[in-house]
Amino acid sequence: MGQRLWQNDQIGLDITRSQPRRITREVAGTNAQSLARAGRDTPLNRFGHHTTPTRPHPSYFTTPRLGDALLSVLYLAAAIVLEICGTTSLKLSQGFTRIGPTGAVVVCYAASFALLSLALRGIDLSIAYAVWSGVGTAIVAAIGILWFGEPAGAWKLLSLALIVLGVAGLHLSGRAS
Repeated sequence: MGQRLWQNDQIGLDITRSQPRRITREVAGTNAQSLARAGRDTPLNRFGHHTTPTRPHPSYFTTPRLGDALLSVLYLAAAIVLEICGTTSLKLSQGFTRIGPTGAVVVCYAASFALLSLALRGIDLSIAYAVWSGVGTAIVAAIGILWFGEPAGAWKLLSLALIVLGVAGLHLSGRAS
């Protein structure tokens, strides 16, 4: 790149090209008068170069505090309770023919998903979803056996025990990591 000889604030002469050209913002400076002459006199151009870019606070990158983790666990527990209520209401709605239980299904599942999304702020997705679905499945199966009189065979009880063990194993693996 050749040397530039500046004749005035508007036109510059590039020695290597011998072509007149407009001065860019970087060359002309950033005062309002030179920006106005260059046709770029806007408030953003006048004052935008003085601002520093915003950066996240350093605490944004740290691990969640104990209170945040406890709150996430409480959100997850509430989400599980609402999922159990929604699934039980699904059985009580008799194929969405009863309005009360049908409304409870919609409200409980919507609130359960909302609380699950809040729990994901402090708990890993794999663990939160496994606990939410596994515990919910095990308790709903127990409600089916105890309340609705569903048969409790050996395979069903063994499968429920394996679900509980799987959820416990995921929880323990999350702590070990």
